[in-house]
Amino acid sequence: MLIQGPGVEVFVPGPPASEMFLIAISIVAALIAAIYILGPLARALARRIEGKGIDAGLQDELHALRERVAEVDGLRDRVLELEERVDFTERMLAKAPQQERLAAPRGDEGQR
Repeated sequence: MLIQGPGVEVFVPGPPASEMFLIAISIVAALIAAIYILGPLARALARRIEGKGIDAGLQDELHALRERVAEVDGLRDRVLELEERVDFTERMLAKAPQQERLAAPRGDEGQR
């Protein structure tokens, strides 16, 4: 940029004044656009942090799902207990000798 005075010309490095004005306007416009776009996102994030962003219908559905999960956990525990009982029964049956299970009852031995 060239500055002229009475009998003096000074060269100052940098863009001319009209370009500086356009740069300043561009920066201000970008800031306004950022605030306009990011403002609702910031408010939504603030509501979510506060916990006020969930409506009553979703809250009821969430409560119902948590109850179902608790019920399924109880049923899972019961199935595990029954599985242990079946395993125990299978082990007891496997321990008994095969001959004892196939032999005639003791009361019938003397009748032959």
